[in-house]
Amino acid sequence: MKPFKSCLVAGMLAVVAPAALAESPEDFFYRYTELAASFDPAVAKLYDNSAKVRVFRIEAHKPQASLDLAGWQWKRHLAKAMPVARADGDISEYRNIEVSRVARGYKIKADRYSTLTCHTDRAYYMVISPNGRGSYAIAEEYTVVQADSAC
Repeated sequence: MKPFKSCLVAGMLAVVAPAALAESPEDFFYRYTELAASFDPAVAKLYDNSAKVRVFRIEAHKPQASLDLAGWQWKRHLAKAMPVARADGDISEYRNIEVSRVARGYKIKADRYSTLTCHTDRAYYMVISPNGRGSYAIAEEYTVVQADSAC
């Protein structure tokens, strides 16, 4: 089986989604990765406005920094970043995906590989919670980005 443009199915842990929801946590993550890999701005709609998004940036010869944004701020950022990511060919591939139940919904952990910088982020995760409309929304996301290319 070929990897999703952004996600490898092999290794996913089966988790049963509550019957009231239209998709499983795995299906939600697959949809997320497909939207992101196709640079579809609709990926922003998957974030809850109150989501907590943290991006930890590593750059040679500079102090490490983190960016903490609320979901509504991240949505604005994505609208501006998608055209740049498309032009750069910045695609993330996800492997070693693990889904586990947490109090608020499900935590999805994965190794996120950047095709632009050849960096593997082994700390990547997102937490998804029911959105009240029959699906999930991203409630929390953490990612580490490396500014300098290792390619």
